[in-house]
Amino acid sequence: MANLNLDHVVTYTPEVDENRESETPWTISFAPMTAGDNRRYLAAAMSNGKDSIQKALTVLRKIFTERVTEVSGLKDIHGGAISTGLEFYEQSEQTYIDEVYEAMTKASILRDGLKKS
Repeated sequence: MANLNLDHVVTYTPEVDENRESETPWTISFAPMTAGDNRRYLAAAMSNGKDSIQKALTVLRKIFTERVTEVSGLKDIHGGAISTGLEFYEQSEQTYIDEVYEAMTKASILRDGLKKS
């Protein structure tokens, strides 16, 4: 697992599927990405070759596994609780992953000091 500074953990309530208006919205807590995390993902996504998509997905999976510290109140399609970053990445809907990745990116940009990491 990445060496995370838990002082920088952000708890985020995604806006997808009217989650924020729900009586029991689900939340996700994560440590913002470093510039290195973002560069690795972009390099993998933009690389040429037949395995570039797989490389990008591997990097993205690692980011969610290492950076997400908690998922609260989210269920998978079978009604099981999703509580870790790996479970979130493997079992949630793509729109959820996209929104949370965008939130992780924005939180990372807003954090002084992490931009240089």
